[in-house]
Amino acid sequence: MREAARVLGFLLLIPQGVVALFLLARGELSGWVLASHLPARLQVPGAVGIALLGLALILVLRRMECRPEDR
Repeated sequence: MREAARVLGFLLLIPQGVVALFLLARGELSGWVLASHLPARLQVPGAVGIALLGLALILVLRRMECRPEDR
């Protein structure tokens, strides 16, 4: 379960967040990016929000791994 959540975190952060922002800056946003389905004025905030969600998921999982298991 944690591995699936980690993959989801990286998918949200890299292709749906960072790459989407790069494509938005170049004016080449395509249909596979979630933010491209938002109205034009919400595409950048949407991509930033998705990236932050992915980063938060990765950080929470990392924090959970560092904690000793509760018994």
